[in-house]
Amino acid sequence: MNLISYLVFSDILLRFPNSMNRLPLSAVDFQTLFRKPITNSAFKNSKTIFIIMQEIEKLSGLFKAIVENYHTFGAEWKNMELGKQAFELMKSMPLTLEGEFDTPADKAGLLSQMLEHMEETSTPRFCIEVREYIKSLDPDDEDNIDTLAMLKDYIDPSVKMEEYCDKYDESIQFDPVERSPEWEKVIYDVEKECAEILKDEVLRMGFCHMYWAVKKKVLARYGISWKSPSEMNPMTMFD
Repeated sequence: MNLISYLVFSDILLRFPNSMNRLPLSAVDFQTLFRKPITNSAFKNSKTIFIIMQEIEKLSGLFKAIVENYHTFGAEWKNMELGKQAFELMKSMPLTLEGEFDTPADKAGLLSQMLEHMEETSTPRFCIEVREYIKSLDPDDEDNIDTLAMLKDYIDPSVKMEEYCDKYDESIQFDPVERSPEWEKVIYDVEKECAEILKDEVLRMGFCHMYWAVKKKVLARYGISWKSPSEMNPMTMFD
């Protein structure tokens, strides 16, 4: 579809054979591949074109890191911050950019791909903002509309946790504090601290219990009392 998409989301594009008529590209190829003349009147100025190219290169780097984190055990939390950076860049760009996103729906699709590589319930309010923007670009995207409704239910205090789990077929119950603004404000820093504390630990059976114990202590330092999945689901075995 566009340079950014097939450059860094090759794992997604592999699901769609008709998009593989070109060889996968590396970030090094970026400057030589962006040769298609830009005809948008807003980008006739060479200085403006250079700035847009710089922003696209930044986005390529961010999206590539997001994909790598998604496929690296214990690193997906990093995408909370990277996603925010990428979203700000995307909002600063025009609705269409020839050779990158030829329609607003193309731009929306790229943001949807980004969200597929994030745990949206970790930062639901941010993801709602992104999905509202996607909706403004592509109002007919039913998957986006459904996920947007789910996220709004997730943060709605009038929707009980048990009701939410039943409605969205969630078998594992969670501490309702995870839905709060206070949680969302600190969760990136909490995960960063947990990763630092556990960086030398060997991944093995039962690692999740070690991680949850550390997370519980770190959250307490931020003034948040939290029950782990094992505490919320005492009849469930976790490895």
